[in-house]
Amino acid sequence: MANTLKVRDRTTNKIRDALVDQEDYDRLKDNKYLTDKNSKEPFREETTDGKRQRIALKRDVMQFKLGDPRRVCYVDKTNVFDCRKSNLSTKDKAAKSAVKVVKPVTATKTKVKTKTKTKKAVVPTTTTTTTSPIVVPDSLEVKRSLMAQISEEKVLELIPIDTLLCAWAETNGYEKKQA
Repeated sequence: MANTLKVRDRTTNKIRDALVDQEDYDRLKDNKYLTDKNSKEPFREETTDGKRQRIALKRDVMQFKLGDPRRVCYVDKTNVFDCRKSNLSTKDKAAKSAVKVVKPVTATKTKVKTKTKTKKAVVPTTTTTTTSPIVVPDSLEVKRSLMAQISEEKVLELIPIDTLLCAWAETNGYEKKQA
C-alpha cells in the first residue's frame, strides 16, 4: 500500500504529493521535502560541516547515504513524484563504460568589432578524448540511430548505452582511434 509525503514547491508554494511505500513513509514522514526551479524532483536539505546539501527523496527511499556512488533512476521517468521502490532502480557508477566518444569539430561564433558594425566570425574548435577506442562523428546522432534499431527496452537495462554505442559503431565501419 502506498502513502503520500507532502512536497512543497519553493517557487510557487504549492503542495504536491509524492508516493512512497508504507515502510518508507513511516521512516521518512518527519522530513520536509521540497522542489524548486532548479530541481523538479523532491529533495530535502541537510547541513553537514557547514555545507548545505540536497538529498533526493529517491535516495532516501533506497537508503543510500551521502557519498554512496550508486545512482537511483526512475522506471517511469514521466512521474518523479512516484518514489515507490517498484518505480526505482539502481545503477552502479563503476559499471558505467569508460568509453568516451570523440566529438566532431564544431564552429563557435565570436563577435569581432569594427568601426561601423559588429561582424560575426566563425572560429573552429576541436575536442578530443584520449580514452576513446573509436571515432564517432556525432554521439547524439549515433545514439538515436542505435535506439531506433533496438526494439527491446530490457536490453538497455542490462547493458550500458556506451557499451552498445561502441559495439554499434564498430559494426558500422567506424575506425578505432590510433593512440
